[in-house]
Amino acid sequence: MGSCQGCGARLLPGKGWCRACRETPNIFVLTVMWLDADGREPQGRDKRRERTWGWFPSLELAETTVTSKDGHIYEDGYYNVALIEEIPWGSLAIPRAEHWYSASMLKPESDERALYDVKKIDKPEAFRSVCSFGMG
Repeated sequence: MGSCQGCGARLLPGKGWCRACRETPNIFVLTVMWLDADGREPQGRDKRRERTWGWFPSLELAETTVTSKDGHIYEDGYYNVALIEEIPWGSLAIPRAEHWYSASMLKPESDERALYDVKKIDKPEAFRSVCSFGMG
């Protein structure tokens, strides 16, 4: 017998989530970070840039924040990548899905706040075996 990834209840082999956990809504945790052109974090503790920005009750609300042209979450280019993780309830719960975005700052024409071109991207290769950025 296996166990539910959410609550630990015993399950038949091959089943990852019990019905109660499957039907419990996720939260959508938003993390921003800065990655170099190769999709890697800068080396050294004092050079890392990563911050959990907040959580949202739906993917749509989280995506609206990430893709907003005013880019306030990117703090004038200090961060250039956003990640939304769909996380179920539980202690150290493993995200059910990840949504990655890259933000390129567009040059402002005057003293106006910078705008951003935000695109959905694949998970960077350097993080293929990493999960739980926002709550991990």
